[in-house]
Amino acid sequence: MKNGEFRVVIALLTVALTVAILFGGYSAYNVYGIEKPVKNQLSSLEPVSQVVITKEKQIYDIRVQLSMVDNLQSAYNHIEKTLNQRFSGNEYDLQIIDNRNEKLEQLHSELQPAMQQAAAQSEFVWLNDQLNEKCSQMELQHELWVDEERIYIQVQDADHYLYEIIARPGMSINKSINQ
Repeated sequence: MKNGEFRVVIALLTVALTVAILFGGYSAYNVYGIEKPVKNQLSSLEPVSQVVITKEKQIYDIRVQLSMVDNLQSAYNHIEKTLNQRFSGNEYDLQIIDNRNEKLEQLHSELQPAMQQAAAQSEFVWLNDQLNEKCSQMELQHELWVDEERIYIQVQDADHYLYEIIARPGMSINKSINQ
C-alpha cells in the first residue's frame, strides 16, 4: 500500500471512529442523563406504578401507569410538573395508562361522544349529569374535574379504574392521554 492510500484509510477510520464515539456519547446522554433520571423521579411519585420512556425523533414518549388515585387531576398535574422541570412542553408526549375492564371500556365507548361534546362546548354540568346517569345504571363510581386546559374523568369498578383526560379545544397542550 502506498503512503497516500495509507493516509486515506487512516483518515476514514478516524472519521468512522469519531462518528461512533459521538453517537455512543449521545445515546449514553439520552439514557443516563435524561431517561433514567426522569423515570426515577416519576417512579418515586406515590400513584405511579410503572414508567416507560422511549424517544421518537425529537419527542420523548412517556407512558405512566397509575395505580388507583383519589384525585386524577392532582395526580396528573403533579406528574406534568415533574416532567416540566426537565423538558419543555413540546419535547414530550405524556400518556396515562389506567386499568380498565370490559365494563369500563363499554362506558367509555358509550360516553365518548358526550365527552367530546362537553369539551368542545364547555358543557361540564351536562357531562356530569351524563356520567351520573350512566354510572348509576352500571353501578360505577365516578369523579369529574375541570381546569383551564383539561377535563379529568375518573371512574371506578371495584379494582378496575378508567382515567380519561381530555384537552379542551383551543388549549395548546401536546399531551395525549389514556390507553
